[in-house]
Amino acid sequence: MRLGFFGANVGPMATPEAGDVCAYAEELGYHSMWTGEHMVLPVNRPDYLRIPADWAFADPLVMLGFLAARTSRIELCTGVLLLPQRHPVHLAKELATLDVLCGGRLRVGVGVGHLEAEMDAMDAVPEGRQARAIESLAVMRALWVREVDFRGEHYSYTGVDAYPLPVRAGGPPIVMGGWTKAALRRAAHHAQGWYGFG
Repeated sequence: MRLGFFGANVGPMATPEAGDVCAYAEELGYHSMWTGEHMVLPVNRPDYLRIPADWAFADPLVMLGFLAARTSRIELCTGVLLLPQRHPVHLAKELATLDVLCGGRLRVGVGVGHLEAEMDAMDAVPEGRQARAIESLAVMRALWVREVDFRGEHYSYTGVDAYPLPVRAGGPPIVMGGWTKAALRRAAHHAQGWYGFG
C-alpha cells in the first residue's frame, strides 16, 4: 500500500515548516505529498467548506518547488490545479520546469473548479469550463512532445516550442478530480487516474 499526505500547502503547512514535514514524511516512507489549490475563497463560504477565515492556501506550484529542494524520493502532486483558471501554455511551462527540478517526481492532479466567487475573481467563465479543461490538457501534452502547432476550439499556437521538456516522455502523469459522473468519465478518458477527495 502506498500512502499519500494531503495538505502540503494549506493552513499550518503554508509556511517554511512544510519543508521539515515533507522531509520527515519521506523519511517515514510516505509515497506522495499533495497540494490543493484555491487562488481566493469566498468570504461567505458554503457549508461544506468549513475552514477558518484566515486559512492559507499557498500557491501549489511554488510550494512544490520548495518541497522538491527538501526531498529526493517522495512524489510531489497537485490535488487539484483548477485548469479553467490557468492558461495552458503558461501552466505547461511551469509544470515541465517543476518536473525537471524534482527529477521527474511530479504527478499533476487537475479539476474544473466549482466556486463562483473564485471564478469571478480570476475572470474564468464557468460555462464550458469542462471542455476548456480537456483542451488545456491537450495543449500541455502537445507542448511536452514538441508539437510546434496546435489548433483547438479554445486555444491555439503556431510555430513554437517550449523547453525544458518534462523528465518523462509525454509529461507527468495526470489525474482528474471531481465527484460527478461526468467528472469520473473525464478521468477515465483523459487521465491516468482519478483524484478522490473527501
